[in-house]
Amino acid sequence: MKKKRVNLKTGDVLLIPLSETEAAIAQLVYHETNQGSVFTPLIRVIKGTFPNDEALIDLDEIDLTNQLFPPICTGVGAAVREGLYKKIGTRPVENFTYPKFISTNYLDDGLANIWYLSDDKSTEIIGETLPEQYKRLEYEVVLSPFEVIDRIISGEITFPYGDLIKYNKFTPRHKRRKITKEEKDKFSKDVFGKKRS
Repeated sequence: MKKKRVNLKTGDVLLIPLSETEAAIAQLVYHETNQGSVFTPLIRVIKGTFPNDEALIDLDEIDLTNQLFPPICTGVGAAVREGLYKKIGTRPVENFTYPKFISTNYLDDGLANIWYLSDDKSTEIIGETLPEQYKRLEYEVVLSPFEVIDRIISGEITFPYGDLIKYNKFTPRHKRRKITKEEKDKFSKDVFGKKRS
């Protein structure tokens, strides 16, 4: 059966289940489909945990500008369509300016090469080592809906981007312990009560 098309827009508020009883809330702060190479859609995850039941949530009582971390990019359409996230309302987006992002090319050994600083208008080279003043910016990458959940729960920036930002390098996956399918399934079951498809 074909999945129903999901129409989302800037301002939509999403419920992101973290467990059977707790959830996070995020707002779609930038969703422009005709902007060429601009990094979109962006969500702002709100500080705090909330009931995993929209009937118990009053959006008018929640400060949607109180972000847990700077806006990030993820496939919200797919997440809502698959039932991982749920749209629970729409509110005006407040106090939002398109953010700056950092990114780098990295070599096979995990060493960062050249760092870039980007926003909705331009990209500039900032050097071979990431200056300290940029280490609080988000890495320019589209995270999976599962990676967003893991980020909210763990507080850790998704591998390898957190290591690149902190140390200018990371240990490549073939040199790390691999996460087993059973561990991934357990994470999905704990969060959603079902295995990852």
